[in-house]
Amino acid sequence: MRNILAIMKKQWKDTLKNKPVLIQFIIFPIMSVIMANFVAIPDLSPTYFIKMFAGMFVGMSPLVATSSILSEEKDQGTLRVLFMSNVKSGEYLFAIGSYVFLLSMAGAGMMCLAGGYTGFDALKFLIILALGILTSILIGAAIGAFSKNQMVATSIMTPLMMVFAFIPMIGGFNKQVQKVSKVLYSGQIDYLIGNIEGNESMISSLLIILINAIIALVLFALAYRNLRKV
Repeated sequence: MRNILAIMKKQWKDTLKNKPVLIQFIIFPIMSVIMANFVAIPDLSPTYFIKMFAGMFVGMSPLVATSSILSEEKDQGTLRVLFMSNVKSGEYLFAIGSYVFLLSMAGAGMMCLAGGYTGFDALKFLIILALGILTSILIGAAIGAFSKNQMVATSIMTPLMMVFAFIPMIGGFNKQVQKVSKVLYSGQIDYLIGNIEGNESMISSLLIILINAIIALVLFALAYRNLRKV
């Protein structure tokens, strides 16, 4: 636990220095607040922009942040120093994952407040986003651990985050793209957020998210072996 807390403390300090990582956590919440409060379109739901940016936030920010942190520290040799200092791979990954999750949930909380969600709807909103954030963290960790350096991680991460973040949004306007979106965890997150006020069954959506999370966990487990070779 001391190792985990020490790594998290280090990462908090590094956040202010690492602007590209920091901006991942604030850009979508800020954009959603601005659009929700200053853009009024007739017949458009007041929470339209909150829901749209929440789905994009889940599919992009945690994934980018996690893969960037791991690949950068591998590139700089920081991971080797940590592991030589008796820090286990699992401890490091848990600390980084917790750090990304907490910052991501802070952004989710900002969106929840901006959307005016209260009570059970607010709880549903945060739980839905938390499921997506955890899945994105696992995918990001797998990318960062598999990649030899930051450049390789970026080349893998960029197309994936575009798929996870934008395919669900495009699927709302194109039925063919929507078929692809339905099998993605980010697509189901987007669907659940869009119907958060309704009483539709969430079982099938949660099942698809779970399958995506299991696939991400398997990739993460394979990447974990690669990480131990650092």
